[in-house]
Amino acid sequence: MLRTICPRLDSVLSFADIQTYSNNDYLQIAEYLYLKNDRSVGPLRHEMSHLLSLPASPALSGAHIDLLNLGAPQIYTTNFDDAIEDTFRAVNEPVAVVALPKHVATINPQKTQVVKYHGDLRHEQTLVLTESSYYSRLDFESPMDLKFRSDILGKSVLFMGYSFSDINIRIIWFKLIRMMKDIRPEDRPQSYILTLRPNPVRQVLYDEVGISTIVLDPDESANTPSEMSELLGSFLVIDYRRHAILKCWLGLLAGISSYSRYGRDERWNERRRCGGRGPADVRRVAR
Repeated sequence: MLRTICPRLDSVLSFADIQTYSNNDYLQIAEYLYLKNDRSVGPLRHEMSHLLSLPASPALSGAHIDLLNLGAPQIYTTNFDDAIEDTFRAVNEPVAVVALPKHVATINPQKTQVVKYHGDLRHEQTLVLTESSYYSRLDFESPMDLKFRSDILGKSVLFMGYSFSDINIRIIWFKLIRMMKDIRPEDRPQSYILTLRPNPVRQVLYDEVGISTIVLDPDESANTPSEMSELLGSFLVIDYRRHAILKCWLGLLAGISSYSRYGRDERWNERRRCGGRGPADVRRVAR
């Protein structure tokens, strides 16, 4: 995305030059563009809004419908776009977006919460996009960080489309595990991360912090976006019936758009949307 945005916001250096001078640090690249545009995140937000606009209804995305069908009471996302909440609205499912401090205080617990952990494009002051904005969150005292710590304590978490690479989330998770060090591992709620392919290094790292890895494609046979989405759909729509991980869980999601396939057959999506029974029934099972 930054590759596309850079020429529009900086006419002096090419994106390749900016990458080289910043050691390919995307937070620094965003910070540079922020500084070059009068220390305003507005131009960045404006360009991102255009690039993240959806070409079709998110209800045509199998991955987003699968996510809805799980019935998670809370979904944390580091995405800036509104594809997740728009999916709920498209099929008339109640949803509440949490992006501002006042949302934390006034949230309706009867609605599925979509928590925009790194901000929402509608509210540019919430965006955690540049290096300085990222660092300012490392005190972990923002309303969003306090909510996150409260929400994950004592719950199972399913990480989807997410590499666990954000240092702020890793630190919060580390502190949580340290708080529970006197609790036997078998008595702690088990958490999981979905990965497409095996990664033995990351699996060891995840195991160390109490996260079990579920590999969707252990044989590495899926090569196209369509095949990858089928794997995700099979796990979310079918496999949850025999996995205990969804009995009490909190969804933490980032990057689900990478699995999306807009414009696919609507009849297939209707079957996926209903999971053979209908969203409300599936929600009750998942909870």
